[in-house]
Amino acid sequence: MTTHYTDNTNFSGDPGATLSPLKSLKNFKVAKDNLDVRGWEVYGADGRKLGVVDDLIVDETLMKVRYLDVDIDSSLIHDNPDHHLLVPIGSARLQEDGDKVYVNHLDQMTLPRYPLYAGGAVVPEYERLLRETMINPNRQPAPVTEQSNLPIPADFYKHEYFDERKFYDRSAPNTNPVHQDLDTIERLVQMREKGILTEEEFQHLKRRAINI
Repeated sequence: MTTHYTDNTNFSGDPGATLSPLKSLKNFKVAKDNLDVRGWEVYGADGRKLGVVDDLIVDETLMKVRYLDVDIDSSLIHDNPDHHLLVPIGSARLQEDGDKVYVNHLDQMTLPRYPLYAGGAVVPEYERLLRETMINPNRQPAPVTEQSNLPIPADFYKHEYFDERKFYDRSAPNTNPVHQDLDTIERLVQMREKGILTEEEFQHLKRRAINI
């Protein structure tokens, strides 16, 4: 039987998986030369707050952080008790001033399209669905098949969304286009709310502001 996911499908983990929350791993901790971003506020591409970083999801085999576990503000999630979403480490940018994290591919409008995370170890089918949604946010989710939960191949993480260097690189503090143009985006949001811009005009100008 084939099952299709709907908006905000939530996943709980398989204890046999190798991706686990840092707080569940007694022998792991954040490296001395990396910032511990747990508790930092998370902002989307529209400049609005989405939630806070609750935990880090660690590849136990390679000892790499693969995802940020973001505790989404409960006001943004409806009809679902789970308010967590995983964000690939390379798709986010740091702003040390103010302890903030920016995610360029996600905002309050696109949030309902993403699968929610119910905690525990991360299963391959969640990772596949999450990456597919990020790359093709307007496409219907692929059906669940027997292949959906096969082990993740090594080249899966070669996508730029998983490049942790982009996240931890403090030598380029202005690499975050959202932070650079946050004032512009806030003005666009205000214009949309006042009815000066249509939703289509807002999305077009927002993409220009963040160079996508």
